[in-house]
Amino acid sequence: MDDSSREIERFKAQLQVEVKKFEADLAAKQATWQETAIRDRERWLHELRTMQTMFRALVDFALITIRSLVLVNGAAIVGIITFTGNMWSKSSPSAEHLAKSIAPAIGYFATGLVLALLTAGFAYIAQVVYVELKRPQPALHVGNWIRAAAILFAVLSLVAFIVGAYASVAVFGSPPPT
Repeated sequence: MDDSSREIERFKAQLQVEVKKFEADLAAKQATWQETAIRDRERWLHELRTMQTMFRALVDFALITIRSLVLVNGAAIVGIITFTGNMWSKSSPSAEHLAKSIAPAIGYFATGLVLALLTAGFAYIAQVVYVELKRPQPALHVGNWIRAAAILFAVLSLVAFIVGAYASVAVFGSPPPT
């Protein structure tokens, strides 16, 4: 074998060593990339599950709030109407005065009930808007405005209940007419 053939063989062997190093380095980088991709995917899935759990909790709290507003206002109306009906059956002037004095409280509770029902309706409409509108930007803005209106109705319903409860307490706390 002459010098040029030996030189070519040595160069060929050196290239094969370089190729093996490159393949080993590539395999190591690929393994690192796969581990990183798996870790990133698991982190993303964990964040997604957390967001789903938080969204479910948000929806559950909203449902509890709406149901509670309907329940307390409706129950207050039923309770006062039952009490008032019982008072009307007695023919004393104080019973009639008490039955007439409690009417504004019924109005507040009825307003609270209507506002609670509007809250439920607007919450439903907001959800439909978020889901049904095809373009995301308008859906987000319209849905947010409708959701804000639903929240406002819920707050006003609670205020109406509080005012109605205060009006009821004021009626029962006032002395009967003589």
